[in-house]
Amino acid sequence: MKRRLFKLVLFFLLGAIVNVAVAWGSSVFIGFEETINYIRAHRRSPVSTWNIETFHRISAFRVKWFRSRKLTPKVYYSVGPLPEDLVPTWIRYDPELNENRRMEFWDAEARGWPLLVLWSKAATWYEALDGTSHRLPIEGGIELSLSPFAGSMAIIPKVLPLRPIWPGFAINTIFYAAIVWLMWLSPFAARRIIRHKRNL
Repeated sequence: MKRRLFKLVLFFLLGAIVNVAVAWGSSVFIGFEETINYIRAHRRSPVSTWNIETFHRISAFRVKWFRSRKLTPKVYYSVGPLPEDLVPTWIRYDPELNENRRMEFWDAEARGWPLLVLWSKAATWYEALDGTSHRLPIEGGIELSLSPFAGSMAIIPKVLPLRPIWPGFAINTIFYAAIVWLMWLSPFAARRIIRHKRNL
């Protein structure tokens, strides 16, 4: 009984390790610079302007949004889905623009396959009311390098995400644990088949 429990824990641990390795491998080798699979929303209200875009690739998801404060009120209009409907629930999202900022550009991404399992968020930059620009540190990730984002005025960091998306993390861990278990079991199964054919 203890031996079976030990094997079960071991396979789940190996599944979690493979899960994280796949997500981090995606962060290192799969970028968004040339992707065109995205959804865009643009909205203006009397006090602010929003522009949100989501990008999808195999094992990767990115959402970036730009918002600015309007000094003179204008009419409200919206193009595409509501911006808040494009932001996943697992992102710690503040819908209000900081009162000390005139504009800000945010970038968040998640990695994992077959489901997304780890995410990080970067406040890439913001412009204060006095006109000065500031770049903020990564939240929930390890920065690897900086690269220009196609079609964007911002510099996008390449990040190893650290914050878990728990439903996806659990499902992927079970998925990879099953694969590891099958890989471990297959040599013994093949040996039994060979011995059976030889009447051993």
